[in-house]
Amino acid sequence: MKSMQSLLLLPVERKLFEALAPELREGWIVETEGQEAYEQPEDLAMRYQITDLSHPACLEVLGKLCDTKSSADVEEIASSLDILSVPSFELRQLFFVLGSRVLSGMIGYLMANVKTDDDLAAIGGLTQIRHSLFLANATAAAIH
Repeated sequence: MKSMQSLLLLPVERKLFEALAPELREGWIVETEGQEAYEQPEDLAMRYQITDLSHPACLEVLGKLCDTKSSADVEEIASSLDILSVPSFELRQLFFVLGSRVLSGMIGYLMANVKTDDDLAAIGGLTQIRHSLFLANATAAAIH
């Protein structure tokens, strides 16, 4: 039996989780993400300017995202990133630049395509990163 792991999901993501096969849902604790604070486009532009991304996979994702118009394309592009190939420092910067809205799209896309517990573990990590971004965004909004 696997240990209990936590997913911090938005309501729409929770519905996707609940539609998964019982054997995939087993062992997961689902908590509702109660903090939603998304960045403004100018915030993301500033983040891009102050980061120093150099990993080819990060640059490729950012380049593709700049040319897309559809939210479905954004989700698919962001989800195509091989997270394990990117050093953790650059990955943190990339998620900071992409922001919580793109990360939410990525989580939704991945949740709709879950096949294994490893997929859910990756989603769990992304939900924790998104939660941190939500908290940072809410703090920044309170300052302004």
